[in-house]
Amino acid sequence: MLRENATGFFHIGKTNGIWWIVDPSGNVFICKGVNHVNYEGDHAPNLGYSPYNKTVSKKYGSSEYWSKVAVERIHSFGFNTIGAWSSDDAFAKGMPYTVILDIASTAGSEWQSGKVIDFFSSRFENIAHAIAERLCLPRKDDPYLLGYFTDNELRWSPDWRSTKHLLDDYLSLPPESEGKRALVGYPVDANIEFF
Repeated sequence: MLRENATGFFHIGKTNGIWWIVDPSGNVFICKGVNHVNYEGDHAPNLGYSPYNKTVSKKYGSSEYWSKVAVERIHSFGFNTIGAWSSDDAFAKGMPYTVILDIASTAGSEWQSGKVIDFFSSRFENIAHAIAERLCLPRKDDPYLLGYFTDNELRWSPDWRSTKHLLDDYLSLPPESEGKRALVGYPVDANIEFF
């Protein structure tokens, strides 16, 4: 088994020239996770409730008990990580986990439309700090925390949502915006070729 330094937390280490995720005990770790291990399930707008939640509530009685059974089942299937959009109760069952922070979407980005916001703005910075204090700070000593996703499916380049690159969006910002000032002030290497 490949080993690195044991730090008591997940971290990144390089063994024999290869970068690995390293678990708290110092063993290299290959993450095999399941997202949305969630007691609430998906809300069905036409029904006005979540059929999944209604069913598991009757069967298990609580998120706490459901989470225990769900995590045991996922582990028995060979998975070793609880992914984003999962219930907080599932994170507390002794299995490594990741958390989605939704920083950009909280600040106004929209993944479905591809709308981006000014990531250099003081507003974005304040929102990021507030989310970090609310979601990250309480987990700072949790050895099962594998990491965070800042957001999901942000648009950086042309795709089905827009024909623009993020650079185009920042070029169209008003001159007084923090993002436009950061773009204009960015040092450009004369050897870089733009296509």
